[in-house]
Amino acid sequence: MNTLAELYRKLGRNDEAESLFIEALEGERRALGEEHVNTLMSMNDLGHFYRNLGRYDEAQPLLVKTMETSRRVLGEEHLLTLTSATNLAVLYRRLGRYEEAESLYVQTLEAKRRVLGEDHPHTLACLASLGSLYRHMGRLDEAEPLLLEAVEKYRRVLGEDHPHTFAPMSTLAVVYHKQGRYDDAERVHREALEGYRRTCGENDRRTLTTQHSLILTLIALEKSEQAEPLARELLTLRQADPQVPPATTAMSLCLLADILLHNGKPKEAEPLVHECLETRRASEADDDRLIASTESFLGSCLTALGRYEEAESLLLESYPRIEMTREEPDDLTRAACQRIIDLYDALGDPEKANEWRAKLPDTTDGSQPPGR
Repeated sequence: MNTLAELYRKLGRNDEAESLFIEALEGERRALGEEHVNTLMSMNDLGHFYRNLGRYDEAQPLLVKTMETSRRVLGEEHLLTLTSATNLAVLYRRLGRYEEAESLYVQTLEAKRRVLGEDHPHTLACLASLGSLYRHMGRLDEAEPLLLEAVEKYRRVLGEDHPHTFAPMSTLAVVYHKQGRYDDAERVHREALEGYRRTCGENDRRTLTTQHSLILTLIALEKSEQAEPLARELLTLRQADPQVPPATTAMSLCLLADILLHNGKPKEAEPLVHECLETRRASEADDDRLIASTESFLGSCLTALGRYEEAESLLLESYPRIEMTREEPDDLTRAACQRIIDLYDALGDPEKANEWRAKLPDTTDGSQPPGR
């Protein structure tokens, strides 16, 4: 029953999966007790299922109980203990509880090295996850050697063409991008993207995420002409998949619009930004800052189209909502301010342009304008 639930999960049949996961767990609790290894495995699977659906409040108590009970009943180095600790670490990372996630990853990695060996796939997965965590924490110099080690060992253990090999490779490329090593990032992104396409298909979530990251690197390298066809393809694939969240589709719409605007095609960009804005208003109405940033981006399109009155209204109305929702200015604030400067430069009003130029914040936080 639990295995069938896992199959339904992989097929995306989540309602059927959930009911079977719950039925299996309740049956094992009655027949075997709370502390039996089978019960704990099912508890871990249900927690993992809820975590992947983003139902973190339901996932956390299950994963915490699994780990704590496994430690007490089965021991610190039992595989289920290590698996549940890893699953809990992933949850903590997604919740932004990075220090707790790091502690679990480090302990688990050490134990897996002792119990399973340096080259076991479970050990390598933990190694790659710790590297990914350090990337999220901005500890890039610590992330790089872990990810390099994971890529090298995955190649040797699972082969050049295994999806597990491409996962740390893709994360490594993001590290290179954040370090400003854009040529290295492009090279590694392309290798990971080609590998994912071969092994997982062009519609796979991992393929599309890597393609998005490659596009960002091409933009950083001022290769927008190369980025444009990739961004068009990415948007088409995401729009065709009903399981892609609206927020992800909106991001792809704005990304392509951003590239088109940069490539001198504001007429093509404008309807994409309108669609993105409508999508974000419908699906993320509580995130007014993101909506305001998208409105600001639309104002930039209107400036490029010479529709200055409409642009000015959007740019000036959206800016305070972007600026005042952060204690410190970030790159979204800087982008919105720069768009207002561009408007007044286009209007030939140097006094107002210089007034806004004096407000332009110096930011290096690494966040991106709405499409990126």
